[in-house]
Amino acid sequence: MLLALIVALACLPAASAAEYNTANAVSFIFSDTSITATGGSNTGYKINGTKLTLSGAGTYILSGTCYNGSVKVEKGTTDVTLVLKGLSLTSTDTAPIICAKSSHVTILAEAGSVNTLTDTAQNNDETHPENTNAENAVIKCKDGSQVTLGGSGTLNLVAKGKNGIKSGVT
Repeated sequence: MLLALIVALACLPAASAAEYNTANAVSFIFSDTSITATGGSNTGYKINGTKLTLSGAGTYILSGTCYNGSVKVEKGTTDVTLVLKGLSLTSTDTAPIICAKSSHVTILAEAGSVNTLTDTAQNNDETHPENTNAENAVIKCKDGSQVTLGGSGTLNLVAKGKNGIKSGVT
């Protein structure tokens, strides 16, 4: 029997456009086959199919629907703001959002938006030890990362693998 942990977070404080810098923000629209990037002058990102890797500071606006995608903030990357603006993101074998070691990330659910992050049962290295990508969480905050959740939108976490949010040792 498969059990899913569903967590709905009512994030605080409000996330209005005035609370994050949209001047150079890059918008990413997820689909089941690709990610489309628009706007901004930031080049600190890499798209590989439906996997987005961020290696530069900045504001990134995420929207769309994707059955198998992920967002990873690279090790040591700081001053990253992820604005969730109607994002429905599922990852089949890892966490939909990964904040690597020593990263500093703010995740905001934009006002009026509904966002859902989901993993699958395969995102659990105890029951699927062959999965070397498993992070055991929907939002994985690795050791030494500083992650802040906020915004007045809705953020739903559907944990089918193991945890909704999991942080490192320190």
